[in-house]
Parts: sequence; structure tokens; C-alpha cells
Amino acid sequence: MKRIFLFTILLTFSFCSKKISLVKINDPLSPEEHFQLGMIYLSSKEFSSAQKQFKNYVKQKPKDYLGWFYLGVCEQELNRYQKASRAYKKTISLNPDYAPAYNNLADLYLKKHKLTQAEELVKKAIELNGENLADYYLTYAQILLAKNQKALACQLLEKAEKTKPSCQNKNILKKLWQTNCQKK
Repeated sequence: MKRIFLFTILLTFSFCSKKISLVKINDPLSPEEHFQLGMIYLSSKEFSSAQKQFKNYVKQKPKDYLGWFYLGVCEQELNRYQKASRAYKKTISLNPDYAPAYNNLADLYLKKHKLTQAEELVKKAIELNGENLADYYLTYAQILLAKNQKALACQLLEKAEKTKPSCQNKNILKKLWQTNCQKK
């Protein structure tokens, strides 16, 4: 009986003294797969999931400006304005000619009511004449409305309408026009 008890104790101690090590599993997704998955989540408005994918992407491809830009978009949608600002600034440092980053950064400054900086940034976006020119005009109009410059804002809203804004901004443009520019 004593032998069985001693054997059990020795057996227990021999298992206890073994070191258990955890193996870190490498990320099975390539950077491109993270990017594509991020874009899928972003289009589905699953911003938290998209943010994780773009974060993984920029870890693996830190010099890719689009990864930083879309990370900024996700952070902005999640109301993490400081992180979004850093991501947009990184985008601009990697590609100073990427107009959407200037526009989105201007929008962040508008939200913080830093109107002078916002105006400078959106002017740069317009100067770069990106494919989303109508959206840049809309951002600029919102800045001018915040500065109580209705006449100029209405001119920009008109320009935005003529240059075909994105679907998501059409309603914003229409409301701003009706509220501020439409003669009553």
C-alpha cells in the first residue's frame, strides 16, 4: 500500500516538473489576404473586424499607403479620431499625392472644430484633383458653413452636385443645400 502511494506521489511530481511550452502559431494569412478581408469587412460596415485586418496588413507592409489609409477610415468610423489622424498622416507621408487622405484628415479637423487646418487640408485635396472631387467640395462646403460663410458654401455644394458625389454623400449634400442654400 505504501509503495502504491509513493509511486503515485512520484508520478505526480514527475509530471509537475515537466515544462509546458506554448507554440506561437504564425499568421496563416498573407498581407494581401488581410487587405482583401479588410476591404470585405469595410464594405459590410464591420469596422472593428476591418480595422484588425488592416492593422495586420500594415504590420506586414508598413510602407503601403493604402493599408494606412483604410486603417484610418476604420479608426474614424470607430470614433477613434487620434488613431485615424495618425493613420492619415502616415498615408500622406508615404504618398503626398493621395487626395483622399487630405480630405479625410480635413473631415477629422472639422469634427474637432479646427477649421483653419481643415480648410488647408481640403484645399490640398481639391488641388490634387482626385477622383472624389465632389466629396472634397462637400467637405469644403461643410467647413465654410461652420465658419458661417454660406454663400461660398452654397457655391461649393453646387459644384459638388455637378461633379457627381458618391452615393453616401448625395443625401448629405441634398440636406445641406435644402437647409442653407434653397431660397424660401
